[in-house]
Amino acid sequence: MPPDALIRGGHKLDIKVTPAADAHHPLARMMLAFFAGKQRADTLPSRTDLPHRDLLPVLPFIFMLEPTGEDMTDWRFRLVGHGITARLGADPTGLCISEIYEPTQVGRNAVSYSGVATSRAPHITTGSFHGIDREFLTFEIVHLPMLGNDERTIWILGGLFFND
Repeated sequence: MPPDALIRGGHKLDIKVTPAADAHHPLARMMLAFFAGKQRADTLPSRTDLPHRDLLPVLPFIFMLEPTGEDMTDWRFRLVGHGITARLGADPTGLCISEIYEPTQVGRNAVSYSGVATSRAPHITTGSFHGIDREFLTFEIVHLPMLGNDERTIWILGGLFFND
């Protein structure tokens, strides 16, 4: 699917988010608790920790991002759960954030993701979509650092949890 066809009408993702001090959605809290238990002082949770039976309710709402270069200015969606794709009406798996987000948001998102990777700390936001006929959806996003397939590169494990 060409990037411009990602969202019906050729619109790119435009999200408005606000940082949150803590997660409130039950699935977001479950995800944070699971990874707090997996994180060790000397390393991060790994891609090999997923899927996991304890996270079955969370799995449809996760996504994974990998940096496309060492400068971490663009990130590729390696996986997007079916709970997310069903709500968006499209699957961005395999696409970079530069291909699917509004140009004004690519840099902001890349800085956020690289901040999670560098700090190795969770980042939680709340927000909504705009311009894609999904304005009625509000959500909470959890971003967590994790080791990618090579066990060296830090990826982002995200959870996008909709407020119904």
